[in-house]
Amino acid sequence: MFKAGDCNTICDRTGFKVKLSETVTTWDGYQVIPDANSLRNPQDFPPTILKTAVHKKSRSESFYDESTITAPEMF
Repeated sequence: MFKAGDCNTICDRTGFKVKLSETVTTWDGYQVIPDANSLRNPQDFPPTILKTAVHKKSRSESFYDESTITAPEMF
């Protein structure tokens, strides 16, 4: 059917001859038919990793106090 401004084009993935209005533009710029369209891989968008880790002190200062450790307790 004739439509003003709608020209023939070739699908970049399948090679089929289709009307331009029947194609979609993919994320990488190809003109393809909807059946040949594929979404981006989730691995293209890696999660962001925080560079600073937040840790609380797990032991009190008295644990490291040398006066609390005696020789008999070590053996």
